[in-house]
Amino acid sequence: MIAPSQAEILAVEAARAGNPDLLIVYLYERLNHHAGRLVAGYQESYGSRLSLEDVVQEGMEWAWRRMPRGLQMHNPVSWLIRVAQLRMLRYCVESHSPIRVPYTSQREYGHRPPRCASLEAPIAGTDGLRLVDILQA
Repeated sequence: MIAPSQAEILAVEAARAGNPDLLIVYLYERLNHHAGRLVAGYQESYGSRLSLEDVVQEGMEWAWRRMPRGLQMHNPVSWLIRVAQLRMLRYCVESHSPIRVPYTSQREYGHRPPRCASLEAPIAGTDGLRLVDILQA
């Protein structure tokens, strides 16, 4: 197990004392790196154009919401980062396709959004038929 850094210890102590600002900054810096890897991976794998800032903010929102519980954990920073990482991954899964399929449907029923770069792109093997034309009918 890796020992927490001095900055991490100070940030957690301040948050437990009622001032979460240092912990928020600390988490943001760590999550920015993880989000960058997620965005790059989804762009490489699916051609998705996800916003790095949107992915980070999604993770930060969940870390913020779960901070009271996280501060009770033995290693709060690791726990909060993991919570945020899972939410960022869920956001990427939901957002990588222009066709939205709720995460609950994906997880519970196995419904996945179809892989497509754009609703405006022509469908392969057709005479210029676009997915948006089919959906509007």
